Amino acid sequence: WAQPALFAIEVALYRLLEAWGVRPDYLAGHSIGELAAAHVAGVWSLPDAAVLVAARGRLMQALPPGGGMTAIRATETQVQAHLVDGVEVAAVNAPDGVVISGREDAVAQVAAQFDRVRSLPVSHAFHSVLMDPMLAEFEDIAASVSYRPPAVPIVSNLTGEMADPEQLCTPAYWVRHVRQAVRFHDGVQTLRGHGVTTFLEIGPDAALTATADPGDDAEFIAVQRRDRDQPRQLLTALADLHTRGVPVDWAALFPGAQRVDLPTYAFQRQRFWLDSVTAPADPAAAGQQNADHPLLAAMVALPGSDGVAWTGRVSLDTHPWLADHTVTGTVLLPGTAFVELALFAGEQVGCPTIEELTLHHPLVLSPDQGAAIQVTVAGPDEAGHRTVEVHSRPEGSADSLWTVHATGTVGLNTVEVRAGAGVWPPEGAVAVPVQEFYDRLADQGLAYGPSFQGLQTAWRRGGEVFAEIAVPGLEVGGYGIHPALLDAALHTAFLHTNTNTDTGTDSTDTGTSTGSGLGVAVPFSWSGIGLHAAGATALRVHLPDPQTLHITDTTGAPVATVTTVTTRPLTTGPAAATRNSLFRVGWEPVAVPAAAAVAAGGADVVVLESVPGTAPQDVRAATHRALEVLQGWLSADHPAGSRLVVTTRGAVAARPDDAVTDLAGAAVWGLCRAAQEENPDRIVLVDLDSADASLEPAFASDEPQLALRGDSLLAPRLVRPETADSGGKDAWDAGGAVLVTGGTGGLGGLVARHLVAEHGVRRLVLASRRGMDADGAAGLVAELAELGAQARVVACDVTDRSALAGLVASVCADGGLGAVVHAAGILDDGVVSSLTAERLDGVLAPKVDAAWHLHELTRELDLS
Repeated sequence: WAQPALFAIEVALYRLLEAWGVRPDYLAGHSIGELAAAHVAGVWSLPDAAVLVAARGRLMQALPPGGGMTAIRATETQVQAHLVDGVEVAAVNAPDGVVISGREDAVAQVAAQFDRVRSLPVSHAFHSVLMDPMLAEFEDIAASVSYRPPAVPIVSNLTGEMADPEQLCTPAYWVRHVRQAVRFHDGVQTLRGHGVTTFLEIGPDAALTATADPGDDAEFIAVQRRDRDQPRQLLTALADLHTRGVPVDWAALFPGAQRVDLPTYAFQRQRFWLDSVTAPADPAAAGQQNADHPLLAAMVALPGSDGVAWTGRVSLDTHPWLADHTVTGTVLLPGTAFVELALFAGEQVGCPTIEELTLHHPLVLSPDQGAAIQVTVAGPDEAGHRTVEVHSRPEGSADSLWTVHATGTVGLNTVEVRAGAGVWPPEGAVAVPVQEFYDRLADQGLAYGPSFQGLQTAWRRGGEVFAEIAVPGLEVGGYGIHPALLDAALHTAFLHTNTNTDTGTDSTDTGTSTGSGLGVAVPFSWSGIGLHAAGATALRVHLPDPQTLHITDTTGAPVATVTTVTTRPLTTGPAAATRNSLFRVGWEPVAVPAAAAVAAGGADVVVLESVPGTAPQDVRAATHRALEVLQGWLSADHPAGSRLVVTTRGAVAARPDDAVTDLAGAAVWGLCRAAQEENPDRIVLVDLDSADASLEPAFASDEPQLALRGDSLLAPRLVRPETADSGGKDAWDAGGAVLVTGGTGGLGGLVARHLVAEHGVRRLVLASRRGMDADGAAGLVAELAELGAQARVVACDVTDRSALAGLVASVCADGGLGAVVHAAGILDDGVVSSLTAERLDGVLAPKVDAAWHLHELTRELDLS
């Protein structure tokens, strides 16, 4: 009953789409699908079509069992050259997708000549000589029904061309349709020649969508997929049709709904969602005192030392103004916040002056995670001075190391208090234009947002700079001097560095590029800081020299003094501050369980031993076998606690001196790890170091992934690396062009930009199947050119060894090949139960085959 069921589903889906206004320009089918197409085109009435379809299925099912069908990844010409008696081509579905059919032994003989084959689970050898015994009776039944010319043009399976309406109305056509090959790919090309760019597959799954090759600007859309929710997939297909210009009757689909006009301007993308903010706990409940500061929550005395510690939490949700302090693309807590914290802590212990403060590591603020901060002040020394330190670690990471950000000394020494100028702006001062000041800073890495764009006006008088600082709407309550205001006061130092004493002219160039690897200078150390008044909302700043600031309010009353501030280039970027967030997978010893009854309670263990290998055909054989066993085992009934144990040898590097020798096994690990995520506690992966290693420890363990190394049992864990990358930009002398396969795709584009921006690569060859016709290729080349690199985009199918060899040779001849980044790949994801060997092959081809080709073609070259 498979054929009547397929016919019913296809016709029902067609009528549903028809009711929603979807009307085809042409119709095509695949085998039984052409009968459904003929019916909806009007060739037969529904009763006549049902008679013919039912007879077709019944007569085929009544044939003697036997025969087979196999899908081969090869061209029709290649397959024809190996055909023998008793086997013939049954379908041509794609340029390299052919199905053969016939006697089982003959089919196996032909299939053995090819590497990429898949036996089809069929009851009979359709579209072959084995169908001949049913043809006469089927022709009699076909002659008993009524025919009419189709109302919609149909593409014939027999010829791959537009069907002759008169031929469609003859019983002989449908008899030949049973017997001859399905020329589906030719039909697709015929439709392309008639301008068709959208193909809608109507059926219970997306078999044709996965295999057909309609061309670069065309698309197959599946109405149903067996692993997807049916209504959702149907509506998704409708939406895809709509985006490709196919009319849809939305009123029929959504009765009572009406269209609404879109805004006549672009969305402003302003968020109005209320962010959830973690409410601070009551410090008293934990035996602490309230800190009474916007950045700190609690205070506790340190016993035995007369020291004090404050704790708090900073994040972009609790302190959103911090998001406006961006340095080289990363949000950092401003250095002035550490000054504010040290001033507050010193004031609380009777040491109101910062005698010196040094900044060590920036505090990076993540959009999705806050930071726990801790300020500690030690007990006083003989002179009454106290050391102060500021630390942080990621919020919620109790095992994370504390990072020291600032250390210094607070004390009782006083600093100079200077009142503001009696006349403002001071006499003789010349106004400095600041309209483009923050744009220039952004060009050099200091992308300040509104909360940190406080420099309003500025003047120069000889070697002095005067400025007014204000940030409208900034909440300053609770701060001694708000970090955003003090940070903006420091911006005036950039103006000071550009007084042109030779010409007497003024410039708004920020001057941050001198002597800085990143073009950015940031505060590094401070000394002699005193706070004279708290809560100022606007400031006047006087810089007698680039390192000294006298700060007053708008009435001239003293607010703060900074005797000396020293800056240094930010050459390493903020990445160093995130080293505590870096993890890698390490293999750690786990306890070897005592001997246990593995089959206790009726549970059983099935062991699949993966066959090692390194070549692409080994990878396919291993993953095909693993997939077959996985699907069979997972679909069967097993006692509770039963497990499938998959063993490999040399597929993972569990120790530093391990060599991965089983590339096929490594691929099996990837497949089985995906299966483990979908089926927890049912599959165990074990990598052995010898053929005679005992599996008993693995049977008794509850770890899903293990490596047996001698007497040790190892399991993967997230561990911190012993050393962390400094985050600096390293020049990469590739000694020639860098070839990036899949270079115009999403991943390839990111790699290309990274190579140019971070490693100084200046010549790139970007390979992709469509070359410059790929989406975004021209824009990527232009973007890389702006970064100072020359990129050449080349059309090349990396699964084609000869084409890839030609590409490698051309790059070597044109200045040399220095390095290769293999980023080509395709996505065909799905749960393990829905995968097929053919789908695996489709994904493995651009990864495994192409990587192997590159290995063979470049192993004699001196690559970086």
